[in-house]
Amino acid sequence: MRITNKVLSRNFLGNLKVNLEEMQKYQNQLSSGHEVQRPSDDPFRVARTMELKSSIAANERYKKKYRRRTWLA
Repeated sequence: MRITNKVLSRNFLGNLKVNLEEMQKYQNQLSSGHEVQRPSDDPFRVARTMELKSSIAANERYKKKYRRRTWLA
């Protein structure tokens, strides 16, 4: 089987493109401070994050109600 310069060049450029896309992804994560840029990047992590934010908000509401009750008592 003969491997021509054209085949080598095409493989090299294809691999280079993949590596540049990966590097861009990580650069975007670093610059934004967010690991997930779009929900489609990691649907499970996005769902879990939304669940945790909701839970934190509920706890904050409970804490405010508790403080009001103890202040009034």
